[in-house]
Amino acid sequence: IVASRRKLDDIGVLRVDTGDPDLDNELQGWRKVRIGRVERRLLKVV
Repeated sequence: IVASRRKLDDIGVLRVDTGDPDLDNELQGWRKVRIGRVERRLLKVV
């Protein structure tokens, strides 16, 4: 998962809607999000 630091500062969680409820459930939980060349942040996917 890749996102900008600025965007992540504005949101508290990431949301997933793939159209497949089973896949959405599989993707939920805590995920590492790359926000720079070496920097990552841990965010909850709901």
